[in-house]
Amino acid sequence: MNEIQHLIAIQTRLERIERLIKNEKEDDQYMTIYEASQYTRFSVSTLRRKIEAGSLACVKKGSRGGKVILKKSDLTNWLNK
Repeated sequence: MNEIQHLIAIQTRLERIERLIKNEKEDDQYMTIYEASQYTRFSVSTLRRKIEAGSLACVKKGSRGGKVILKKSDLTNWLNK
């Protein structure tokens, strides 16, 4: 991971913490599994396993590694469990 990606990840985490402190509900933004991977810092394969196991909800799931769409609020709730 290069320095810019690391700084973006830190900024994303800080923004999430600020929202939690303020008790603001996150906008229901939609993300691809790759964007979700960057947001959560979990690998794409880990997220796919969690979806298959039913512990992480997704809006749309393609077959055989197809496109997966997740709600940002679902990801945040899953991270906070």
